[in-house]
Amino acid sequence: MHPSSNGAGRGPILYVSGSAENRVLFSRMARRWKPLRLLVADSTQAGLRLSEVRHLCLVVLDAARLDGDVADVVTRLRTTGRMATVPILVLSDDTSPRARARSMWAGANAVVPMPFNVVAIERTMHHLLASVTIG
Repeated sequence: MHPSSNGAGRGPILYVSGSAENRVLFSRMARRWKPLRLLVADSTQAGLRLSEVRHLCLVVLDAARLDGDVADVVTRLRTTGRMATVPILVLSDDTSPRARARSMWAGANAVVPMPFNVVAIERTMHHLLASVTIG
């Protein structure tokens, strides 16, 4: 089941990555998620600006391709008024328990290991969107 089954009529998903290749891959994956829309930011600052002005349903951070520490980015997102309850998914090359714990402690809702695993990413996104829709 992919993410669009929960979230119709909600705000877009924001994907933040400094990697042009990953932005293309994620955008291709997102084409299947109609009616959900995707916003893409190529830098942390662009992502933070979008989170301040858009009503988002989910933020996905490409941790290894951020221009900054992922835990700091998550903390900054959580301090933005609109982002207090918006789920944050971190995609991370660092699968160590410490890295995962840092992201979760900062306020991320889930961490999925990289490289891209479409099934794992979509399953986690579906779960996060369902928890916000139901809860």
